[in-house]
Amino acid sequence: MQTSLFRAFLCLLSFYTFAHAYSFTATLDKTSLMVGDKATLSLKFCYDNLEEYTLEEPQLLDFKVALLREEEKQETNTTTCVLQHYTLHAKKAGRFTLPALKAHIESIPPKYQERYNKNHYLQKLDIYTKTLTIEVTPLPEGLSVTGNYTLSASVDSTTVQAQKPLHFTVSLEGEGNIENLDFLTLSIPHTLIYSHKAEGLSKTFDIISDENYTIPAITLTYFNQEQQMVERIHTESYHITVTGTSVKKSKNIWLWALLSAIYLGLFYAVYRIFKALAFIDEKKILFKRIKNAKNKEALLKVIAPYMHKSKGLERLVYRVEMSERSAFKGLKKETTTQMHLLTQNSNKFK
Repeated sequence: MQTSLFRAFLCLLSFYTFAHAYSFTATLDKTSLMVGDKATLSLKFCYDNLEEYTLEEPQLLDFKVALLREEEKQETNTTTCVLQHYTLHAKKAGRFTLPALKAHIESIPPKYQERYNKNHYLQKLDIYTKTLTIEVTPLPEGLSVTGNYTLSASVDSTTVQAQKPLHFTVSLEGEGNIENLDFLTLSIPHTLIYSHKAEGLSKTFDIISDENYTIPAITLTYFNQEQQMVERIHTESYHITVTGTSVKKSKNIWLWALLSAIYLGLFYAVYRIFKALAFIDEKKILFKRIKNAKNKEALLKVIAPYMHKSKGLERLVYRVEMSERSAFKGLKKETTTQMHLLTQNSNKFK
């Protein structure tokens, strides 16, 4: 029992002695900021004797993290401190906890430093900073852009030939949370627009058209952290004159007229063809019904709707009504002849 207590005491004493020589702290210069604003995270790692150490870098999904500077200085005769400063740009609103960061330490106690097998006595230890809490509030008017900027635009000319590209460039200067202008788009009626990949805070568009057009003003709305106010900046608009379009437009008009005439002619020809086919089918069906009529009642059902088309057919209808069975075959033949005469004039047959 006494041996166990003694060993526990030695372990505690050894841990206390080892841990006491090192410290790892984290501080923020401010714990409340707006979206797009930045805070400075300062890490301080101090030691007096070690073989190796590794400091964990902050990884925060809701912040853009960048190392600002790192320095090492001698605080006392035996203590050295490593100072790291990171900028944290807030990307969204909310209450966030910055997790504890780890420092991994490898050390050999001084009394074993002179031994040939000193690595056998290598001790390893992990120490941690405290967690930190930071509050991020949203920007006014639902904005997501913050900083302080100036916006400008330029064109290589305000007069351009038809179907020749005009170069339009937008440039942004200042500081804030905008990293590039890839998000910037341009829409102008009756033009073709090709955008180049943004280079930093500058972006160029090639615009092609065969008629005059206006490049609208580009507007940027952002929150100025220094002035604590919403600002709106914009470029000027440009009216572009396109030359060499009259002949081309005249050719286009005649081309459209020619195509329209061809289209109407084809449509009328197809219409006549289908109408003729329908007329032929109607005649074929009519004569088949006359041929298949077995008595004067059936024959009258076929020809009666056409009796008003001609006097001859009208007289024939009356003759069929008054005829005897013996005369049906001759009247059927005469009906076929009268219908042939009628269908030769398609206007009367319709």
